[in-house]
Amino acid sequence: MAVNTFRRADNIGVRRVGDEIFILAPDGDLVVLGNETAVFLWEAVEDGATTSEELASRLCETYEVSPAQGRQDALDFERTLSERSVLVAVAK
Repeated sequence: MAVNTFRRADNIGVRRVGDEIFILAPDGDLVVLGNETAVFLWEAVEDGATTSEELASRLCETYEVSPAQGRQDALDFERTLSERSVLVAVAK
């Protein structure tokens, strides 16, 4: 399985309000991370996680999810935020 490396985009705005995270994407759209898993994964990115495998590992350590479910959740998160240009690929 190929490991994608990514980072938070530079040109976004981020604000936490209560249990949600609001991200102003580069195109001006608002991205809302409103569920516990998405917020957890965003905080992991902010804390330095740079691959979907790292995110999956953190999910499995914190929540009672299988490795397969952790990988799928991490990949879905990465794909969704990459499509919105909130996460950007890093060349290896």
